[in-house]
Amino acid sequence: MGALLGDFVRGTPESLALESPKDLIEGIMLHRAIDRFTDDHENFLEKKKLLSPERRRYAGIVIDIFFDHFLTKHWSTFGSGDLKEFIVELCQLLVNHPD
Repeated sequence: MGALLGDFVRGTPESLALESPKDLIEGIMLHRAIDRFTDDHENFLEKKKLLSPERRRYAGIVIDIFFDHFLTKHWSTFGSGDLKEFIVELCQLLVNHPD
């Protein structure tokens, strides 16, 4: 769940610990670490330049969505397990934790 919330939850691990369980905080921190890695990666930075200057403000988001698309298209190479099962598990996780 923390990996999903990484873009929406603000705060340090210490401040989050006041209201959130440890495993949720670890997921949020993992999400942030992955974002930092990809945002600074040479390939990611090059792809952002492909968008027109007036769209560059959103370039990171757009490129991230493209990468997610290709990840699902090539799931057997990059993912583990069945993609449809992963999606069902993810949806069930959201249903179980609406808050």
